[in-house]
Amino acid sequence: MQIPSLDLKADIVSVPYADGEYPVEWLDMLVGMLEGSAKPGEGYTVLTGHNTLNNTEFGPFALLSFLEEGDMIFLLNRYNELKPYTVYAVEKVSATDSASLERIACMNKNSLTMITCEDELPEGGYASRRLVAAKPVGTW
Repeated sequence: MQIPSLDLKADIVSVPYADGEYPVEWLDMLVGMLEGSAKPGEGYTVLTGHNTLNNTEFGPFALLSFLEEGDMIFLLNRYNELKPYTVYAVEKVSATDSASLERIACMNKNSLTMITCEDELPEGGYASRRLVAAKPVGTW
């Protein structure tokens, strides 16, 4: 994965669905593709990454909130070709708002949706999620 405007390059790995959730603690600087989402260019792809790793280190999705409509994102497809996406939505939603993920992802066929946590709570966890949606550019 590459996001030039954020100077981000990250490897993508699969995140399995287990016991009713996606365990992502282990991702570190990796970006996770949620099990059940489509491979890039073959349907709705959902990626997740940490915004922070600890009190002193940023995660790969730390700067997602700075993306804007029209920014470019590049992913490798199943033929190992780097393919472009363009951002069409950037939203901050409540951590419990699962309907927004589906709404934003379904706006475009073969979309890419990236998710990260925001607004860490003193007691642990996060109050918000950042959603960034992008659509493929050109033919895949």
